[in-house]
Amino acid sequence: MIEFDETIEKVYNYAQNQYDDDDIHGFPHILRVYNLCMKMARDFDIDYTILKIATLLHDIGRKDEGNGINLRNHANLSAELAKDYIIKNNIDIKGKELEQVLHCIKAHSFSNGIEPLTIEAKILSASDKIFASIVKGSIP
Repeated sequence: MIEFDETIEKVYNYAQNQYDDDDIHGFPHILRVYNLCMKMARDFDIDYTILKIATLLHDIGRKDEGNGINLRNHANLSAELAKDYIIKNNIDIKGKELEQVLHCIKAHSFSNGIEPLTIEAKILSASDKIFASIVKGSIP
């Protein structure tokens, strides 16, 4: 369940338009990861705004990954796209909090080789990995 404030509503609406309906990496995946993140976060003292924004935007670079132009890890592409979106659209998150959002996004992908250092980054990474292992485990 997504609790909306003005900031999260803007990011949610943007994110919804950036993903397709693909169950593996599309918006349904984002919503599953988001809901699990919120459940996991209940037991910790976290910044929900950082976690919500990072979760909604963590895979927006997937569509450009490996298309011949961007051969970098999707997590880095997602962080760049998220930063551009946040700055250009005056999303109310700046400075240290913006850097934490970007760290969460970059660190969520095991293949990116960046260790999650904050509790928000650890929750996003773990939630994403849980769903990745379920999907991979169900493919023959």
